[in-house]
Amino acid sequence: MQIPFLIHRALLILLILMLLISAPGCSISLTNPAGWDRQSDTGQTDLTDTQKLEGLDIQATGKERTVRLVLEDTEGIHTEKSIMEAPAGEDIIFSVIPDEGYEVIGSDYPGSEILRLQDETQILFPNVRYSEVVRIATRRSDISFRCYAGEGERTDGRPSSEPVVVPMLHNHLRLNTPDGTFFTRNGYTLTGWNTQPDGSGACIGLGSRIDPAKGTDLYACWEQWSSQDSFTWEEYGDGVAITSFDGTDERLVIPERLEGHPVRVIRENAFARCQAETVVFPKSLTIVEDGAFRDSAMSEVILFDDLKKISDYSFAGCTRLQTLRINACVKPVYAGTWYATFPDKMDRLILLADQQKLILFSGSSTRFGYDCSLLEKAFPELAPCNLGVFAYTNALPQLDLIRMFCQEGDVLVHTPEFDASQRQFCTSANLDASFYCMIEEDYDLIRLLDIRQYGQVFTAMQEYLSGRQGMKEKRYDLSPADYDEDGNPVPEKSYNTYGD
Repeated sequence: MQIPFLIHRALLILLILMLLISAPGCSISLTNPAGWDRQSDTGQTDLTDTQKLEGLDIQATGKERTVRLVLEDTEGIHTEKSIMEAPAGEDIIFSVIPDEGYEVIGSDYPGSEILRLQDETQILFPNVRYSEVVRIATRRSDISFRCYAGEGERTDGRPSSEPVVVPMLHNHLRLNTPDGTFFTRNGYTLTGWNTQPDGSGACIGLGSRIDPAKGTDLYACWEQWSSQDSFTWEEYGDGVAITSFDGTDERLVIPERLEGHPVRVIRENAFARCQAETVVFPKSLTIVEDGAFRDSAMSEVILFDDLKKISDYSFAGCTRLQTLRINACVKPVYAGTWYATFPDKMDRLILLADQQKLILFSGSSTRFGYDCSLLEKAFPELAPCNLGVFAYTNALPQLDLIRMFCQEGDVLVHTPEFDASQRQFCTSANLDASFYCMIEEDYDLIRLLDIRQYGQVFTAMQEYLSGRQGMKEKRYDLSPADYDEDGNPVPEKSYNTYGD
């Protein structure tokens, strides 16, 4: 019979395999042949679809196994590193950045945890035991802007008649509009949005806020460049510097390019005694020299938040300049911080403008020092609004904005902090960098102010813009209520709808 011989042969093969496995320096590569299922250490079957991990083997060295996780391409998130490895039993952490209007809600890998930081979302896979291609679950907001190019074009090549749909998480009472980088129009500058196609509706700056209840259809507002024949210029780095202007435009729209070269600088006296009523800066501009618009007649300036150098001296003698409009072309860096509580608090105040209100104002002592739910019970006829943010910035422009949305019968309680008495008692009319930090998520707030009543308007903006350089960009839909004072995620809201 052959059976004893077969048993003897099987035992011999088994003995040879045991010697090979125990020999120093030897290893066996364990792969998953087509049609096999493999059990993980937790007893769960993985890699049932062998196509998922084609070529991703677990190496058994006799000491440790290496586990590899691969993130599937997922709508609404992006990451610089989609493949990570670690020894079996250790943790793997992926960092992903959700797009505007999306949030990460989980994954199909058992035991994964989500940590939402201000500048990214971390996905923790603890004590990994088996390799896998991981699917990340995202949720898209049910609120979206529908953006129309008007006479412009879409940069993705799709028909310009089709709107670009931009989802936004409803983490603020009013929502930040898109920056419009998905549209282009040769010879024109995009200067904002309008809620009506004919421009008769509300005008909103790029990145500034709008009440979604009033509509989420946005129409591009274009301004045609002034004739380049009116400008003289010289070479400057990779572009040009404007040295003079002899046009008579009532609305002066400085071109983004002159003969194909980007406009980078406006030289001293280039627009001295210019009679234009409105001046629109190009997005390409980086430097506005002192005296560039000396003694000019403009009443309004429209610019972008990527300037590198500008100051009050750039507009010396411009006594009629009363309106500053800032368009966002750089993502916010203070989103999710306590600076960003100011636009949120102003949102509540603006939406309650027609109601009787109890308005509390000062710095962080007001932010932490009141319980508006108790005040509402004590004074049911008044809607509480806690506007306290930061005592060490000038209170005057904040109070001026607040008073614009007050009506007869409202109660404003100002409790100054005496360690910042000069700022709290409005002894100065100068703006400062902190004020710009506070309005970063709604630049249209400064549009409401008559800047003739304040000093250091452009100098403070320059300080603010310089301070942002090198900081990590974030998303508008981050809510500071999801973080503590140091920017750490918190399980419960750090401030409520009143602003406490």
